[in-house]
Amino acid sequence: MRLDKLTTKLQEALADAQSQAVGRDNQYIDPVHLITALLNQEGGGARSLLQRAGVNVNGLANALQEAAQRLAQG
Repeated sequence: MRLDKLTTKLQEALADAQSQAVGRDNQYIDPVHLITALLNQEGGGARSLLQRAGVNVNGLANALQEAAQRLAQG
């Protein structure tokens, strides 16, 4: 995958997801990390898009946090 072909926002989200994985001592970047990064991204559209679709974003964020805590460490 050529990262330079991705949008700036997605590159930032991937970097944030990697930071989360490293910070939690996870062995790899999981979709949980990426979705969390997209939801927390300032100026990103994921949060507002999900809200307009009727998603309980705060509930989703809490569920993602719980899922992240269950990921394998090592």
